[in-house]
Amino acid sequence: MKINNISAWLRTLAERGFSARAVIEQPQDRNLERENRAYCQEYQRSKALFMRVDRLVKKEALYKDSELTLNKLAAIVGTNRTYLSRAFSVSGENFRDYLFHLRMQELEKVLEDKALCDKLEKEDVDYYAVVGFSATRALDRRLLQERGITYRQMIKRKDNS
Repeated sequence: MKINNISAWLRTLAERGFSARAVIEQPQDRNLERENRAYCQEYQRSKALFMRVDRLVKKEALYKDSELTLNKLAAIVGTNRTYLSRAFSVSGENFRDYLFHLRMQELEKVLEDKALCDKLEKEDVDYYAVVGFSATRALDRRLLQERGITYRQMIKRKDNS
């Protein structure tokens, strides 16, 4: 996951009326200089917050909670949803995409673990529920967009391998 997304940062600066040259060179206008400095500080704070949240989400496996929302995560971290949303934008992904990719990584690990798959099948637990997806409908939609297959097709491929 890219944290130093310079092109997105420069695009945001352009949207706010700044040019890359104004950021790189010393601006003549003191107000512009202050705004540039404030924006750079905000970017650094957002980047630090994202890194802290990313470590926490992975360490505590918070992504496995199917009811995890931006608001819940903000409460856990001790910030608000606006700051947290900005922090995710620094990473180049929004919160939903971030969760989807973490859950997919975990689902792929589960599918590779034969012993765990056998245990889950005996307990009649769906793989998708173990990694934090609440239903296959939304999962199918995203899988079709990103990989061109559905959840069931993914499971069949696992069973055939």
